Amino acid sequence: MNALWHGGTIYTMEAEGTTTEAVLVSDDRIEKIGAYEELKPFADKEINLKGASMYPGLVDSHMHMIGHGEKLMRVDLSKIESSEEMREQLIESTKELKEDDWFIGKAGMKIILQTVKYSIAMSLMKLVSHQCC
Repeated sequence: MNALWHGGTIYTMEAEGTTTEAVLVSDDRIEKIGAYEELKPFADKEINLKGASMYPGLVDSHMHMIGHGEKLMRVDLSKIESSEEMREQLIESTKELKEDDWFIGKAGMKIILQTVKYSIAMSLMKLVSHQCC
């Protein structure tokens, strides 16, 4: 049986914020996405979302939404490959911060050790060693 979901905000997960008008589902699998009128002839039944949001394909994703939201608020430093690149990213990421705002960046310790001078890295390690595993 082909079910046509429509009438709400349907996120495709192709890119951030990308939506579609309708989703055709057959045997719990997404067959096609597109315009409602285009997919309507293939539907055996219709499910009107009545303005609700739909995230196709998220079956037991075990994603903690709060953690994902927090991740979006951090600056990802994990792909930094040099101390100069880290410096530039930190300057760019903090230029609009107010005096009392916090900056949160995320990078693995391996990345930090590879990108900052050894003496600075050792100072950082001493400061956080009680929190380190």
